[in-house]
Amino acid sequence: MYTGVKGAMILKRISVWILLLLVLVTCAACNSSKNMYENKGKHFRVTFPDGWKVEKGNPREGIVKAVSQNDPTEIIIGAVPVSKQSKEYNTDELAKIMLTKGQRTPNGMKVAESGETTIAGHKAIWFLQSVANTPQIEYLLIYEVLGNTHIYQIGMFGPKDTYANNRELFDGVLASFTMLP
Repeated sequence: MYTGVKGAMILKRISVWILLLLVLVTCAACNSSKNMYENKGKHFRVTFPDGWKVEKGNPREGIVKAVSQNDPTEIIIGAVPVSKQSKEYNTDELAKIMLTKGQRTPNGMKVAESGETTIAGHKAIWFLQSVANTPQIEYLLIYEVLGNTHIYQIGMFGPKDTYANNRELFDGVLASFTMLP
C-alpha cells in the first residue's frame, strides 16, 4: 500500500492513466462502425444501419448496397460524375431541372412527394415514389445530392408497410453521408 506524498502521487498518476485509457476505449467504440463504407475514388463516406448487410461493388448499378436483415428493404448509393453540361448551371438551376425530370416516372409509379434539402452541405433534391402495380405496394425514396465532382443518388426501396420503421434509419444514413476531398 502506498503511503505519504509519494504514494499519493503514484495513485494519482495511475488514476489519470486509467481514466485516459477509458476515454480512448470509449471514443474508439463510438467512432467505429462495421457498416461504415468509404469510397475515395467517388469521394464519399457513409454509415449504414447496424445489422444491415453491406454489399460492395456494383449492385444494381450502384456503388454500394445495404440490405435489411428484417425485411426486403434496400439502400443503394450510386455516383455519376458531374458532366460539363451540368457545370453550366448553378445548383439551384440544376436542382429545378432534376426535379422536373424526376416528376416523369415509368408506368406504375407515382411521385407522392418531392422537394429540395441540403445533405453534407450540398443542395439535394428528393422524390418519394409509390409503385402500385406489384402484388405488394412498394416505395422508392431517392435523394440526389449535387456534389462538386459527382451527383450522388442515395435511394431506399421496400414494401410500403416498412417505410415508417426504415425511414428513421435512412435519415441516419443521410446524416452520416460525407463528401471527401
